[in-house]
Amino acid sequence: MRSGAYDPIDPRLVLRAYALLAAVAGFALAAWGQLWFGSNLGVFPWDQAVLLRMCGAIIISAALCAWGMASGDAAAIRRALSWFIGAHAAVWVMLVIQIAGPLHHPAAGKA
Repeated sequence: MRSGAYDPIDPRLVLRAYALLAAVAGFALAAWGQLWFGSNLGVFPWDQAVLLRMCGAIIISAALCAWGMASGDAAAIRRALSWFIGAHAAVWVMLVIQIAGPLHHPAAGKA
């Protein structure tokens, strides 16, 4: 390598670092967010907890997409599709859990 030559950062490394940090942050927000920020805004039971978990799931989904796009070869596009589907599935599963959970709780019928 020549002295003074521009050496760009490898985008695959940046995407993988982003994916790891986003996955940890998203998991922490989904798992412990309601302990840090509270769980009730006052509109309905657990409304803030639902929002925090959904935001965590979306951040995890972004991490999955970034990890899938981290490889630079031509087949990366095909692999990225499965990661993209996995990211959508993560958000969908968390949404279903957040809808179904409070509906079966004894306090759900009380206003």
